[in-house]
Amino acid sequence: MIDLDKQQYFSSSITDRTATESELKKFSGQLIESFPMPRYFQVHFEHVHSNVETMQKEIIQLRLYAVQLEEKLDKALDLLNSLTASEMSAG
Repeated sequence: MIDLDKQQYFSSSITDRTATESELKKFSGQLIESFPMPRYFQVHFEHVHSNVETMQKEIIQLRLYAVQLEEKLDKALDLLNSLTASEMSAG
């Protein structure tokens, strides 16, 4: 089947190939125009790069805060369980 596709491609006329190439050039020009200019990506990269350290520090702080909340929750649940157990034994 691959050989058939190659044969069809090579047997096509030169004008067909030229038309295809001109269509491709037109399409590629439109494609390039539809994307932002390289300066946009440079500014975006600089912004991301300059904020990475700050974001990493914030993530570390949030993780520590989550650990502290889990510890408090565990203590509160232990206290609730012990109060419930003492009420059941007294009642």
